[in-house]
Amino acid sequence: MMKALVVECGRSPNPSVTNFLQQRGFAVVVAHDSDAASSMYQQNEDIDLAVVGSFATDELGVQMLKELRSHPELASLRTLMVGNSSSHHDIAAALEHGADEYVMQPLEWESMGTKLRLLGFDVRE
Repeated sequence: MMKALVVECGRSPNPSVTNFLQQRGFAVVVAHDSDAASSMYQQNEDIDLAVVGSFATDELGVQMLKELRSHPELASLRTLMVGNSSSHHDIAAALEHGADEYVMQPLEWESMGTKLRLLGFDVRE
């Protein structure tokens, strides 16, 4: 079974993201900051994907990506950022600082599935 680590910047995770991942065959663990994510990863080394989200600003999400990538054990983990911006600058910043893919809110599940497939996951519709 695939396993995803959902990291929400300072708040409870978006239950629809968690449900979406679970419906597509992922077991999900949750962290609220990069230190908790590192700890969760050490306890669950079979994590395949990190989904980083911010319902505040993309800047907060990018900061979380930087912090996440600063942990050596998380540096190569495939990462999807769920962000608020359609600005090419903001999306480029997320990709530059560690996101492998970026999906905008409000979430469109078809787009989320496509991004997961681009990351190499065999997800069901």
